[in-house]
Amino acid sequence: MDFKSTSHNPNDLNNHIKVRFEDVFGEPKGIHSLDCLWDITATCYACILNVCYNICTFLCAWYIAIEWAYAFVFVSFRHVWLHTPFLRWCTIECANCQRCCAMCSGCLFEPVVELIGDCLGRLKTG
Repeated sequence: MDFKSTSHNPNDLNNHIKVRFEDVFGEPKGIHSLDCLWDITATCYACILNVCYNICTFLCAWYIAIEWAYAFVFVSFRHVWLHTPFLRWCTIECANCQRCCAMCSGCLFEPVVELIGDCLGRLKTG
């Protein structure tokens, strides 16, 4: 497992989260603040965003990563040892039931459907 990736979002999981200054703020046509104030505001926003995000990540990310790892361990365990074998068992068991139902419906309904088809086929139109 290679953790030295330059991208922290290689599978584009969170492209819907847009939090850059330009994604959040925009002045409408006809009203503008001074360019220097806009630039200072953008710089302050970016600094606070990065500092606070890094603090939250430092304090919480390792713990949350452990919690999610455990969650996916149990999901994987359940699928490998419970769900997939159960579905395979159901497939095997239901195959007999499916054959029986197909045979019964073929015996019961097929003659009736063929009779109706023959009757309707003999009708003359126009």
